[in-house]
Amino acid sequence: MFSCDVDNKNRQSIYVVQGDLTIENATDFHDVMKKIIGDQKKVILDLSKAEHIDLAGLQLLCSVNHRRTENEEPLNIKIKIPDEFFDTAKRAGFPGVCRSGINEADCIWKKGVNS
Repeated sequence: MFSCDVDNKNRQSIYVVQGDLTIENATDFHDVMKKIIGDQKKVILDLSKAEHIDLAGLQLLCSVNHRRTENEEPLNIKIKIPDEFFDTAKRAGFPGVCRSGINEADCIWKKGVNS
């Protein structure tokens, strides 16, 4: 199962994802990611209610972050990430994955490492 609600506030859009960010839901998740790429506001992707994420989900997150960073509008992610996620991400070749949060010091990608 996968769903995404959008809360548009003054200068930001908050995308709240629930369910699985896995290959089974990649098409639906990709559709949401395309909206995020085109969103002109500050974007916060709230993954705190996501239940599972696999490599396909991680690749889509990296892709949308890269596209938004190219346009100088980085993706901000709010997420609780289990240690297994970090282990999987690093084994999959994403060395810049760091702890969760919106602050750069507590981010999902270290600037310049995965870009």
